[in-house]
Amino acid sequence: MICREFNDNIIEYAAGRLPADQSARMQAHAATCAQCAAIDREERELRRQFRAMAPIGECPDLWPQLAARLQPPAPRPSFFPRVWAFGGAFAACAAACLALLSFNLTRPGPVPSGPVVSAAEERRIVAKVSETREMASAESEAMFDRIENSRDRERVILLGGGGQ
Repeated sequence: MICREFNDNIIEYAAGRLPADQSARMQAHAATCAQCAAIDREERELRRQFRAMAPIGECPDLWPQLAARLQPPAPRPSFFPRVWAFGGAFAACAAACLALLSFNLTRPGPVPSGPVVSAAEERRIVAKVSETREMASAESEAMFDRIENSRDRERVILLGGGGQ
């Protein structure tokens, strides 16, 4: 037997709960190992002292004694009843603030009094618009057909087959 095994089983050995063969091995190890013999003596002395102690009597109930010594707490003023007394006024004030806020948010902004763009910028825009020409109907349809055909080709390439 090794010391670790002795230490693991010392409580059961001192209590006399080990089988006879294991108890004999524990006794033989304690006879050869001074350190384990000291542990065995300490455990047996501790058990003897516990057995020598007077039994613990019934404990009295402490609550009646504590309750007699405690004073009831003084009532404290509560903040919440006063707050809720003004609940209607708070709700009316909140509704008025919300109405004013929504009125200001839905009202259109001021209309600019002066020109939106400068005169030079206006001349440049007019020149660009006058340079553009209206596309003839046949020409525009041919352009849309070319775009549609290129999309069909892309579908055939990407999807394979008829592009369906």
